[in-house]
Amino acid sequence: RYRAIHWAILLQMIGIVLLAKGMFYLHW
Repeated sequence: RYRAIHWAILLQMIGIVLLAKGMFYLHW
């Protein structure tokens, strides 16, 4: 369970970072 939660949080953080980068590039 702990590993699943750990990976879920990691994937969520990576997704947010990629989304932020996408928005940043779209603005430029």
